Amino acid sequence: MPQNKHRSLFFLFLAVFLLINSGCSVQKYLNEDQKIVRKNKIIIDSESAIQQKNAISSDLQTLYKQPQTSAFSNWYYYKINDIKGDTSSFRKFIMRWSVEPSIFSESQTDATTKSINNYMIQRGFFESQTGSEHEFKGYKAYVTYTNLPGPRYFVNNLIYESQDTAIKKILDASIRDSHLRPGRPVDQSLYELEVNRITRMLQNQGYANFFSNYISPLKGDSCDHVVDIELEILPQAGGLPHTKYTIGQINVFTNYDPQTPRESLITEDYKGINFLSSTGKHPIRPRALHNNIFLENGALYSRNDYDKTLRRLGRLGAVKFVNVRPEQDLENPNILNYNIFLSPAPRIELNGAIDVNNSNTSIINQRSFGITGRVGFRHRNLFGGAENNSTNVSGGIELADTALGPGFINFFFRVSNDLLLPQFLDIPGVFYTLNKIKLGRWSPISDRFYNLLKDESNTRFTVGADFVSQRLFYSYTSLNFQYGYDMIIANRKRYSINQTGVNFFTPRFADDFVERVLNNNEFLKRSLSKQLFTGFFFRDITFNYTSLTNRANETYTFLSNFETSGAEIALIGGIRGKPITMLKDSTEFSKFVRLDLDGRYTRVYNDRQSAAGRINVGAALPFGSSSEVPFIKQFFVGGGLSIRAWQMRELGPGSYYDEDNPINPGGQVPNRRFQI
Repeated sequence: MPQNKHRSLFFLFLAVFLLINSGCSVQKYLNEDQKIVRKNKIIIDSESAIQQKNAISSDLQTLYKQPQTSAFSNWYYYKINDIKGDTSSFRKFIMRWSVEPSIFSESQTDATTKSINNYMIQRGFFESQTGSEHEFKGYKAYVTYTNLPGPRYFVNNLIYESQDTAIKKILDASIRDSHLRPGRPVDQSLYELEVNRITRMLQNQGYANFFSNYISPLKGDSCDHVVDIELEILPQAGGLPHTKYTIGQINVFTNYDPQTPRESLITEDYKGINFLSSTGKHPIRPRALHNNIFLENGALYSRNDYDKTLRRLGRLGAVKFVNVRPEQDLENPNILNYNIFLSPAPRIELNGAIDVNNSNTSIINQRSFGITGRVGFRHRNLFGGAENNSTNVSGGIELADTALGPGFINFFFRVSNDLLLPQFLDIPGVFYTLNKIKLGRWSPISDRFYNLLKDESNTRFTVGADFVSQRLFYSYTSLNFQYGYDMIIANRKRYSINQTGVNFFTPRFADDFVERVLNNNEFLKRSLSKQLFTGFFFRDITFNYTSLTNRANETYTFLSNFETSGAEIALIGGIRGKPITMLKDSTEFSKFVRLDLDGRYTRVYNDRQSAAGRINVGAALPFGSSSEVPFIKQFFVGGGLSIRAWQMRELGPGSYYDEDNPINPGGQVPNRRFQI
């Protein structure tokens, strides 16, 4: 009966919605000669296959000067203008869906046609021709753009020209890395990539004042759709060759105050770098700062080293402000001295939050009231070396009114401490050893990744404890320790590697839960046993990548996590010829591998409309003496980070609720999906 009622309400709402919107024509808001663009279409009419055609088509979609809009979004737009004085939440809801319509214009159509044609020429289709046609149906306009790209032109030969013989020698030696090497299309986007490559390469070889404006536009001679292109490096003003710089003196002002005269500062030399302060004491030890400065006295200037220094110092939690400023040496104009100005951040930070929530789960007729709180303490410079220590304590309690009556209590308490060191500490030398293993060109840890770890990662130590109690089902205590690294590359790639991790999981169960569930499900009983998760040389790795937003306002995100437990224990058991399964107190050594892959797509259409999609797949397998993956490591759906309309683990096998048997034969436990 309730289902029929809900179905009737749904169809009633649908009927009202269609009735309202059946009269939502926007024609009454238009002048007689105005047409709304309802559809734009681009046709690329080419006899031969086009490389990267999908990417080109996607870029072309962004060139419309009069984008298409939907009937409903236009109607909402005009409706809002009719009710300007209304500030209700209903009007705000309508505003989210309203979009100003595109009124058809011959001039805008011509502008779009030119933009499409210019874009195709920039991509190497030098004989491109683009036309347009439109069709009116009532107050609606449908516009079609047809492009005849013609043949695409490709690079036959690349020649670098420069009066500066030193620079020409560098460029000729790097021609294999060029984005415009023979066989590539004569493409404006590739030219821009080549300009950036040359600029960065020369800056990394001492040419600190070399910029992209010294690179000329492309010149070329074509024959049979291939082009001999020339790229010229222009000299400095007056025809002078470009200057190559070396690093001179490096001065670090550890507590910079512009009001304090430099002559009054006390200077301390540490490994060739001057550290200056008004008292001779430094908020952060010179040794810790030196480890994050990659500029080196006497070395050639390198843009990579400059950026790395600025990035690493800026990520120190103990530093609030960083400014790295070069100065040309007064005695030798080919030397750059560097002043690094630091302003320390407050050492202590306290934070906290309280959350109150109320929910109603109709499937089991449960109303609940919960309150959670968190208190955090952060020290940004614990030992004087920019060590960041964070301690967080959180807890919560839930009161529920169920079919069993009020008073059902859920409770959790969590405490954790994270110590982050601003350097890479390979304590057992695992990564160093893996990097030295060479099998031909292959190595478990490549030189590039190992150098990134040393230069870009922080070392993290984590200790924590969790206690969770759901009175009618279970309670558990979880103790954990982790040691690993956090690494950020170009703010788009992030690695989190736990080299060592130990987690002790101890559950306890209510008698009715054991009798009704665990005793009837051997798989679940084994997966919820007392367990020890271990990884002494490797525990898990998480990778997060977010792309730059492209011309179509699209962003792609990829997340992955690989985790293992018990590999070393299984190896020791294999060597001794007898599997190691339990500790003396019946705690199982859990052995499993788990892979989780998550892909996300976002496209922003305007400031009010966007679309998002997500695909999440994973697999978890036990190995060795373990026959099940621990329950807390199994996959689930539902909850705030998954499908939010359902509680965590409420979907899927085991979540069925039998309306005819809401209470077990003993009259104690509802037949519902339990959660961990």
